[in-house]
Amino acid sequence: MTIYVATLVGLVIMGMIFRPQTSQVGKKAYAIFAFGWLGGLAALRKYTVGNDLHYLYYSLYKRCCGTDIASFIIKNRRIEPGFLLFFKVISYISEKPQVMIIIHSLITIGIFIIFLYKHCDDLPLAVFLFVTMNHWFYCMVIMRQILAVCIALIANDVLWSKMKVGTRYLVFSLLVILAVVFHYSAFVIVVFCLLKYLKMSGKAFTLFSIISIMLFCSLNLLEWFLSIVESFLAVSGIIGKQYSYFSTQILKNARFTMTGLYGFVPYLLTFVMGGLLLIDWKYQVVYKVNRYTRDVMRRDRERRLIKSDDFTNDFLLYVILIVVLLKILAFRIPVFSRFAQYFMPYEYVIIGRITHALKYKVTRGFVLIFIYAITGVAFYMMNSNIRLNEIMTGTVPYMFFWQ
Repeated sequence: MTIYVATLVGLVIMGMIFRPQTSQVGKKAYAIFAFGWLGGLAALRKYTVGNDLHYLYYSLYKRCCGTDIASFIIKNRRIEPGFLLFFKVISYISEKPQVMIIIHSLITIGIFIIFLYKHCDDLPLAVFLFVTMNHWFYCMVIMRQILAVCIALIANDVLWSKMKVGTRYLVFSLLVILAVVFHYSAFVIVVFCLLKYLKMSGKAFTLFSIISIMLFCSLNLLEWFLSIVESFLAVSGIIGKQYSYFSTQILKNARFTMTGLYGFVPYLLTFVMGGLLLIDWKYQVVYKVNRYTRDVMRRDRERRLIKSDDFTNDFLLYVILIVVLLKILAFRIPVFSRFAQYFMPYEYVIIGRITHALKYKVTRGFVLIFIYAITGVAFYMMNSNIRLNEIMTGTVPYMFFWQ
């Protein structure tokens, strides 16, 4: 755990040194540092760091070496064909599993850092959240889904690009298919097409809030429904292997898992707070200006505050609400935590945008300290206990591959 605490401290200190909020050169230098440190540690880790790597992917990669691709896919039908092909291509470069770990780590961490560099107003905060929200750990554990998440980030960037409409949606569709063949859960990213055009309103925010509160409080009703689902899954030969993803049993002895209290509190406190701040900011910028000036002035002001080729506040706020909703559902149905993976990176964008837009320096400093503190403490509490971490990710203790 020491090396992870050192990582958090290093990210904060280097943010003070490079000051990426004040210059593009500093932002680029910080991005290179973050990629080198986070990508380097992920690439140089031993195969025991990360539950899925330890118990599945390490041996799977060794089996793919020397096996033709058709036989390899047929023998491993539970794993998506895109990921199996990814393994097979790397095996032509080297049959050593450590090379696979290095390539996978550099690709995934690299795509995340590029995404954060491109879209985040506060890069140090975004990278800090990337670690404390366990996204860095996900890159070391759920290896095939995290590749699908990376493809989804690229696909959504294409959706918001200035390509011609036909070309844009064609490329987006192809990338969605590619993401799905790496992990079947990636079908959920088609919702980006809808979120891009939805407008946020007080009624929509209130509706999401009511639904979330009802789900959070209606545990008895939800558990009754889950008992029916579990009974079906228990006798199903088709999806019986995925029973554990839907079962509440895995949560009974691990109440502080990433789908439990410690994993949920940071989302609730930081992102709901972020949503409320954005509602206030949207009111100040849009509604008040619209009341006293012409529409053209309102549009000009919004254009100055948000880059024309970047995500709108409406899109980002819907993402916040979806993540919180999925995290509440994950209390009882763990599989929903997997769907949240595709939306989580946009949380880092909106929090930085909100804090960057705060008018008073003292208020901005207080909000930043609060976010750093609450997520840092939650990260430490989730992962400092070896038994608890073993249930969640298996990333503690960290070991280099030569140890």
